[in-house]
This record gives sequence, structure tokens and C-alpha cells, in this order.
Amino acid sequence: MDTFLQAQGDGDQGDVIMHHDQRIYRSAATVSRSLRTIFGKHQIKTSVYRSSPDLKSAVILRPVNDRLGLTTDRYSPLLQEFSLLFCCEQAFHGSADACSQVFGHQLSVDTLQKVSRRLAERADQFLQTREAPPPVEEGELLVMTAGDDC
Repeated sequence: MDTFLQAQGDGDQGDVIMHHDQRIYRSAATVSRSLRTIFGKHQIKTSVYRSSPDLKSAVILRPVNDRLGLTTDRYSPLLQEFSLLFCCEQAFHGSADACSQVFGHQLSVDTLQKVSRRLAERADQFLQTREAPPPVEEGELLVMTAGDDC
């Protein structure tokens, strides 16, 4: 995996480039970031392009991330997908154990919870785009609670 990531280069496309009709500026130094995949932890050094030459300006483009389909999350999309599949089937502690057994490296319960929360935000955005079912198609809902002495 490290060899594959190094083969991507640093994404340098020149000092100043046009991106969606906007002039953007490459940072003077590459940016190092960590990436966790199903194969373990990795470091990527890439060029980033900002809205102005000022280092405090917003990052507009990360060419290597875009090419690989990576977000600013520290976790690869495949790792996120697998971890969510494990977490849908069992508790976070059991999921951490299953990830360790399958991938050969430990993911913490905290990591699994963070990934689940982040992906849940996307699910909420998706659900907001869905229309409510027609009232005639809705069914009854029964809610029950139980106390400690049940």
C-alpha cells in the first residue's frame, strides 16, 4: 500500500493553476497526512492548492486525494465501509475484535464510533431528500419501554 501511495506522486500541477474558473495557489511545502486503510496506517505527502498564497487561506484542491477518492477523513472509504458493516452487526467492542481478526491490526472502539457518526451524518442528509410516504400507506407504531425490574 505504501508503494502504491508513493506512486501517486505529490499532485504538484504548478505554482498557480485554474480550477473551476478560480485561480488557486500551491502551498510552498507539501502537506503530510495520515491515512488508515484495511492494510494499516500510512503517511501521504501531497501538494495542496489554496484560494490565495496565504497559508491561512482555505484549501481548495488536494489533487492526490481527488484522484484516489479520499476525503479529509483519516480513514479510507473501504475501511469506513467495512467498519460500518461490522458495527451494524454487533457492538463496537465486538466490531473492534472482528476488525483485528480480519485485517490483522487493531481499530479502537473510539475510531469505530467516530466513523459511524460521520457516516450517519451522510445518511441523515440522504433521508432529508426522501419524501414522506402518503398517509394512507403509513402503519401503526407501537412503542414499549421496560424498566430494570423486568
